[in-house]
Amino acid sequence: MTPNHTRVFVVLALCALSDLGAAPLLVSTSGGPPAAVGALVAAVGLLTAAAAVGLTRKATWARPLAWTTRIADLVVALPAVGAGEGTVFAAAMATVALSVAAIVLLIRDASGAESARA
Repeated sequence: MTPNHTRVFVVLALCALSDLGAAPLLVSTSGGPPAAVGALVAAVGLLTAAAAVGLTRKATWARPLAWTTRIADLVVALPAVGAGEGTVFAAAMATVALSVAAIVLLIRDASGAESARA
């Protein structure tokens, strides 16, 4: 694994842990989002972990899955940044920061792979 592949794996693993850690907070918050949002975030976390492992194995499905989970996570987390407070706000901010970092690293990884082929 190249150093950039390692970085992508680590950031995606952190994203997965962040999602899985945030899911119980979303489900147990009274007056917060519906429990379905917590279940969706947990599913995105599991899919992100699968994408991280798939990328290390050079699976063709892993990169599109990583993109999809990170974009979905941003769509779910951005409203929480504006409306959340306390722990929910902190979790949403961490999710946004990690998702943006993952997307940037995925772009760099893809451009590095293309230049290596040329």
